[in-house]
Amino acid sequence: MPDRLRDATFATFDLSLNPAMRPAVAACMAVARGDAWCAALLGDPGLGKSHLAAAALVGRPGRFWEWGALLRNLRHLCFDEGGPQVPEGEALKAWQEYRPLLVFDDVGAEKVTEWAAQTLYAVVNARYSARLPTILTSNNPAAIDERCLSRLWEGAVACEGRDVRKLRPG
Repeated sequence: MPDRLRDATFATFDLSLNPAMRPAVAACMAVARGDAWCAALLGDPGLGKSHLAAAALVGRPGRFWEWGALLRNLRHLCFDEGGPQVPEGEALKAWQEYRPLLVFDDVGAEKVTEWAAQTLYAVVNARYSARLPTILTSNNPAAIDERCLSRLWEGAVACEGRDVRKLRPG
């Protein structure tokens, strides 16, 4: 969990700054309660998507990964000459079968390569098939494969509002 999100809770999310984020709050709370398997928060930067995804982990087992960092980790594990050279299927299995809540933050912010798109699909498809709790955030949903978006559709929320970073004093 990034330090900036260590204190993120549903109670500290200020809906008065962006009332249109109410559906995103509800979607993340539903995943946190176990009433829904996924939430996909899609929209502009600065709306609080990462805050809500992190809040869903409070008091529960789970992992928070910035998607680009996870891809770099997987590349190191599987392909770096100095790395452990774990077979790709074995490395992905950990994310495909992890039973607690998994948060993938800022999906689509990294350069979208064919390998990155295939990796996201492999993880999302496995978690969709097993209905494993998953929250995904993205400022760039156009960079996400349609097959992934289709699987996440029931939890998809179009996030709208103002960039709260620009509303707060320095």
